[in-house]
Amino acid sequence: MPFRLFADDQADLLKFKRWFRIELRKAATMTKSFDEEALEKYGKDIDVCLGDYNEKGVPNSEMAVYNLSWADFMSKQELKEYKTE
Repeated sequence: MPFRLFADDQADLLKFKRWFRIELRKAATMTKSFDEEALEKYGKDIDVCLGDYNEKGVPNSEMAVYNLSWADFMSKQELKEYKTE
């Protein structure tokens, strides 16, 4: 696969070529795909983001904000006074 490298006159092209060849050899001998390696390494951190896209989604109608009332913001003393009125 041809590609073009743009660099300024201070670039160490020989060092880059050596590094790039080593990386290409590593990639050619890989037995796992990038996705499998990433899942092994980061699976526990990103598992929340992954979902079964074939499963039908269910909207969450039990949001905490909808379960609040104005009395939740009153102190215990205010609630006692309100109930006695």
